[in-house]
Amino acid sequence: MKISIGAADEDSGVSEELPGNAAALRRSHVVEDSPLNSIRVRQTSTGQTLSYAIVYDEAPDNAQPEIGINTTTGALTFTTLTGFAPVAADTIVASYQVPAANSKKVELVYGAAKETYTIADASHLAEQVNSRSGLVFADEDDETAFFNTLPDDTNGSKLFGTGLEGNSAGADGEAASANDYKNSLALLENEIVNIILLAGQHASNAQMVSALLGHINTTSEIRRERIALIGSNGTDDLNVIAGHPLNHERLIFVAPGIRVSPQAKLPGAYTAAAVAGLISSLPVQTSPTNKPLNIPGLSAVFSSSQLEKLVTQRVLAVEKRDGYRVVKGITTATNSAWHQITTRRIVDYAIYGVRSASNPYIGKLNNERVRSALKATIDAFLTRMVDSEALVSYELEVSATRAQEIAGECIVNMTIRPTFSIDFIVVTMYLG
Repeated sequence: MKISIGAADEDSGVSEELPGNAAALRRSHVVEDSPLNSIRVRQTSTGQTLSYAIVYDEAPDNAQPEIGINTTTGALTFTTLTGFAPVAADTIVASYQVPAANSKKVELVYGAAKETYTIADASHLAEQVNSRSGLVFADEDDETAFFNTLPDDTNGSKLFGTGLEGNSAGADGEAASANDYKNSLALLENEIVNIILLAGQHASNAQMVSALLGHINTTSEIRRERIALIGSNGTDDLNVIAGHPLNHERLIFVAPGIRVSPQAKLPGAYTAAAVAGLISSLPVQTSPTNKPLNIPGLSAVFSSSQLEKLVTQRVLAVEKRDGYRVVKGITTATNSAWHQITTRRIVDYAIYGVRSASNPYIGKLNNERVRSALKATIDAFLTRMVDSEALVSYELEVSATRAQEIAGECIVNMTIRPTFSIDFIVVTMYLG
């Protein structure tokens, strides 16, 4: 992303609200006689909004509803006319133009996207990007921290992170430690998240893997189930990739890396990001197996036998075939029950749906009528899963013994049969 800061070619427009006893506008310079300038007062006592005629650099007529504005200091002088002199509890609503000479033009460019702002000061820039930028945001405190302070010119477009005027360049997060990632993951523990990826991190970093595994284990225990992806470290050595030690039903290991040009390639961590995007775009019952992946190239193109070895070793491998495709959508689990990604996603979806269907019944009577209603609600959800072909069938029972009723327990027993995907087709041909 690039930023350019230079002289403004037009006046900047400011809108602000001030307490009724404010002595000045927040910006010192005001364009005289601009038709866009307006001062109004919302009276707390009457609920009315009063409008004022503006006079510049002179005292208002106290017999008229006027206000004086000093165009070089922003000082306000209200009329003393009865009913028009604001009090502290009122709100001054001001809109005014700041001269171009006291403003700056800021341009933000990222790829084909371009945003342009004409600002009265740095706080005005923060306010504008927070209200309408699709590229950046600013700390909310900055919206009030830099009144009448303009940023320095960049003398052309500059890349973010290069540092100006002795300031240190910003980091892109490349120095983040495993503890940094662990702390960030902790912030997501209570969120409804389905897929987790450690940006740019690979499976050869044992501390990163430990942080990721710890996160998915913790969230499984607190009813925030999710799956995670991690990629290879950039090596194209088949034996190194296949020799990974990962074994978890909620963890997907992706290889090889991405080739972005003949001279440049990225580790499998970036392939994992592409796979995460693919999985997130699919319904839970749809397997990523054989699905095309939108990447520029692969760091290594493996043969059929090599791909078979990777898949056997629980690697979600990507191959070059009619573009770039996922060979088989699998987790790193050695337990064959959780081998397919779709199985894990379908079960997690069923868990979430049954939990959501059951929550409204907590606190209600534990009798046959309410339990029947609970069963009907869960049954409707599971029926929709069958209709969408996420499940082949299911069995459901909702019950409570007298002892369980006394203990406040309602028991839901269910058996679900997920739909599996076709991973390969066996063709037998006879010559007659």
